[in-house]
Amino acid sequence: LASGVLVLARGHSPTVAPYLVPRLPNGWADLVFIDADHSYDGVLADIRAYVPLVRPGGILAGHDYTTDVHPGVRRAVDDHFGGRAEQGPGSIWWIRCE
Repeated sequence: LASGVLVLARGHSPTVAPYLVPRLPNGWADLVFIDADHSYDGVLADIRAYVPLVRPGGILAGHDYTTDVHPGVRRAVDDHFGGRAEQGPGSIWWIRCE
């Protein structure tokens, strides 16, 4: 990370995201990686909670995008980002935030 700061968080995204803001350099994250609730609604909640924390040009990413086991992940990511998310490596999805 450019700032040299790594913040690990575990919990329900709408609760955890506001807790992270004062711990992030300048209130922004360079990268947020989501691997939590794999339901459609859960992934949407994660995305909505963390998009505002990622600096412009930073990356929001997650796991299980290409697995048949968790179809809600791909559907939520594609619905929220209009199919603009990139794939890879493996089952990871990512998008550069504006």
